[in-house]
Formats: sequence, structure tokens, C-alpha cells
Amino acid sequence: MNYRWKSAFAALGGFLLLTGCQTGEPVNAPATPDKAQTQGQSRESDGTASGAPIRPDAATLHQFLAKAPATTPDLPVPQADPSSAAPLAKTAGTYSCTIDYNQAYIINTLPNKAWDTFAWAPFYNVSCGSAFWIYTNPVNDSHHHLMYEDPGICYSTSLPAKVGRYAYPLARIPGHCADWNNPPCNYNSTDPATLHRFLSPHTGADIDQIYVLDHSYAHRTFNLTSLYIEPNSYAQDGCYPDAGKIQLWYKVASTQQWWYWTWINPGQTFYPGTYGLGVDEIRITSPNPPYGWGVDNIKLDVLY
Repeated sequence: MNYRWKSAFAALGGFLLLTGCQTGEPVNAPATPDKAQTQGQSRESDGTASGAPIRPDAATLHQFLAKAPATTPDLPVPQADPSSAAPLAKTAGTYSCTIDYNQAYIINTLPNKAWDTFAWAPFYNVSCGSAFWIYTNPVNDSHHHLMYEDPGICYSTSLPAKVGRYAYPLARIPGHCADWNNPPCNYNSTDPATLHRFLSPHTGADIDQIYVLDHSYAHRTFNLTSLYIEPNSYAQDGCYPDAGKIQLWYKVASTQQWWYWTWINPGQTFYPGTYGLGVDEIRITSPNPPYGWGVDNIKLDVLY
């Protein structure tokens, strides 16, 4: 998580600034050598995942699913994209779509346009082509956060909603992991719906789920092709080494079995490879609560 998350930490009670780091050692998967070497690894940075995904034992799966209902209520089909209902690309048998959390027509439907990053129902749910909807919902909390990509953006912490830019750069005080400078915010007329965002939980213990419905509310199978994990300046500075990592779960559509990567490092685009094919839900959480995370540019191929 980048230093641009700092302003939200104040609103969240500084959940990331707790002391006591955890190590989160990876678990080796029972995978064939060729798969372990070619699948489930980053191709864009030196950060790596824990190898191939593993199937959780009964106790681990029970503990994970006990944090939330096995299924969550599906929300109404959201408003269609007024500019275009076409997906980014269409190939034989799939629609390829990207969730980038930047679409103003969706942010405009959220309470107060999530100006303070707090995103409540109906959440960020986006059309994929003219037939499918991709849902991003918090599973075990009433909200999640749509953080600003631009580190210079600041906002009021109470209504009326106001956004603007810091008078001078936001920065952590050297040698003090939990201490920041406090530049004033120069509020302006910027519409928060027009500002680029990324997804983050309320706390590292929270879970977010992503799934696809068609217009009959049937769940659809999709391929997870990649997702971007936001960088984390805390870990880079040696303050909280485990901050920013994600734990990525997915459910195979044909077997309804859950699999997961125990941890994946921040600051990279992660490619699941063949492990991401034919799933009907993914869930993202932290391997080391209370440390949070951020994801963006989640790319799916929806099967039809």
C-alpha cells in the first residue's frame, strides 16, 4: 500500500500502524515441477507468490468461510454504462473485461460518490458486455474503500463532501513509521467521481469477493487472467515487512472446491496462469491481519 493511503488510515483508526510484524512463510504446494515453475508467478517484478495454489484442509477452509456466509445476497443489477455496453475485447467463447474502479457512472451511484473513500452498497458493480455484470462486494463488513490513485488528493473527513490537493507533498517523517507530516488540503471543485481509484478493505481481516452474474441472476464461470497488487511503501522502508501482501482464494466452477495462494507480494501484476481458468468466485484478504492491501486492474474472461 502506497503512502497515498495515509489519509484514509486516519479515518480508519490507523489499522495498518499496529506493531508486531508477522512472517507469513509460504506453503509449498503439491504441484508438478513444470507447473510450479510456470504458473502462479509474477512476470513483471521480482516479487513472487508462494508457488502454485494449494487446496485448504478442512480446518483452514472452515475458518476462512466462517468469517462470512458461504454465499452473500446478490444486489440488484446495477445501472448500465451509458457510454458503451461493449466489453474491452471479445474472442470466441469469452468476453474480456477489466475492473479498474475508475468508472464515473458507477461511482456516481455510491453514497456521496465515496468522496472519503468509504464505499457502501450498492458497491462497485460493472457491466461486462451487454449480458454480464461483475460484482465486487465486501463479504464480512458493511463497506470497503475505493482509495485515490493520486497521492496528492485529499478530502474532508465529514460532510459536506470536499476534495482537493495537498498544499505540499504528503510524506512520512524519516525514522518514524507511524508519523506523517500534515499538509493542509486546498479544496477545489473537483468531482470525486472523476478521480481514479483502487480497491482496499476496511481492515486486513476483511474479505472482498468478485463474481459474475448474467441478467437472470445466474452465476457465470470466468477465467481470472491477472490482477495488479498495489505497492507498499511501508514494507519497502522496512517498517512493516508484511504489509500489502494479499491472500488470493478462488472456487473452481466444475468442482466447487476452494484453492488459494497463501500470500502474494505487493507491487506487481500477478498472473494465475492455468490455475485461474474456470472459476466462479474469487476472494481477496490479507495473510497477515491487520495489514491491509490494495488491488486494481482485475482482468477477467467471462465464458458464454
